[in-house]
Amino acid sequence: MTPPWRELLPAVDPLQRPLLLKALPLVATVTLMLWLLDMPHLLTGRWDRLGLPVLAAVMIMATLLMLRRPAWSTPAMLCVMAASGLYLQGIVYLNLFAPTANHLYSLLSTAQFMPLFYLGAFAGFQRGAPLLCWLQFGGLVVQLVASLMHPRLDEPNLLMQAKTGILLAQPTFILVLTFMVRLRRELAAREREHHEGKKRLLAMLSHEIRGPLQTMLSSVGLLSTRTLDASSTRAVQRLEAVAAQLDRHLRDLLAFNQLDNPDLPIEHRSYDLPALVRTSGEQHQPQARQQGLELRLQLPAEAPAGQPPHPWHHAQGDPDRVRQVLDNLLVNALKYTPRGRITVTLQAHPCRAGWACLSVRDTGPGIDADEQARIFQPFVRLAEARQGGREGSGLGLAIAARLTDRLGGEIHVDSVPGQGSCFTVNLPLNLP
Repeated sequence: MTPPWRELLPAVDPLQRPLLLKALPLVATVTLMLWLLDMPHLLTGRWDRLGLPVLAAVMIMATLLMLRRPAWSTPAMLCVMAASGLYLQGIVYLNLFAPTANHLYSLLSTAQFMPLFYLGAFAGFQRGAPLLCWLQFGGLVVQLVASLMHPRLDEPNLLMQAKTGILLAQPTFILVLTFMVRLRRELAAREREHHEGKKRLLAMLSHEIRGPLQTMLSSVGLLSTRTLDASSTRAVQRLEAVAAQLDRHLRDLLAFNQLDNPDLPIEHRSYDLPALVRTSGEQHQPQARQQGLELRLQLPAEAPAGQPPHPWHHAQGDPDRVRQVLDNLLVNALKYTPRGRITVTLQAHPCRAGWACLSVRDTGPGIDADEQARIFQPFVRLAEARQGGREGSGLGLAIAARLTDRLGGEIHVDSVPGQGSCFTVNLPLNLP
């Protein structure tokens, strides 16, 4: 069991690590630009001339360390927070005890940047952010109280008001951020409890329904082995179809409920994306031939001998989830394509380096423009499907959309009524 005191120690949030890797270089660049542009007008002289480039260098080194050693993300961010806090504390000290002509303006400007320090602590750290913020505020309190107890004779009243305002306003930011973080955690806990409740309910219903369903399937299978007349054979086949449909609905419902789990695990391992697409297409070839459809696979050409293989042969992510997305799209295409062909295409994304573009194009009836916006919502079945008597729970595309989002990708549809539909999935080849 984790000791309670460990919850107070700072630790970087793994989910925020990709954001930190982007934000730190950006802040470092802005800091260097300010240092270069405002060099002649820096309000605190040598402290700014040395502090700004050192602060930018610490951010760059922390970014490199987090890239090369993800396990050291917490020490790297602590170095950034320590450098930022020391820089801000130094500015406050110079403005209070070694004032210049513009010390009041500089003090108020620094007070405006303090909330950014607090916001960065709460955004980057999974725990320990309140401790860092209160330590930073404690340093401010010591300096401000000392200056209030021993004011200079020529100190203006406006400076006294500024000090008092800082003492009163800074805790407000920390308390508000603390409340927001606790509220977010409470909502996440409620969401998990809600999901667990649905999971238990569906598991109970699945158990209670699948028992009689398996018994019915066994009985129907036994009847189908006997010699029956034409009408009895058709009745048995209808029973088999209805039982299989009910089983598919249960599996779709359980899979969709699993995607609502906020802690759904997404694996991160290497896999061959073209081989995955080829395998999935081959598994659906028998059904396509049975329906009289042509299922084409358009995969990228192999790299010439002597050249390194394309990155999608060593994609990083969850291949089982990617396969599930493609399978759902193929099942949807096979269901709504009465004749013609289905084409699965894998190619590099035209605009994003390191992304793959996977599309499934059919020659079905197409989708009206006003219905394309809701095609990925759960339990949505279009008018053509209902009128045509096609089986389905309306969850296949919703599952594909939610899985694609969990994989860090995008999904969209391009369709013209009467000319078919094209579902496109854009996936990063290196899932963060």
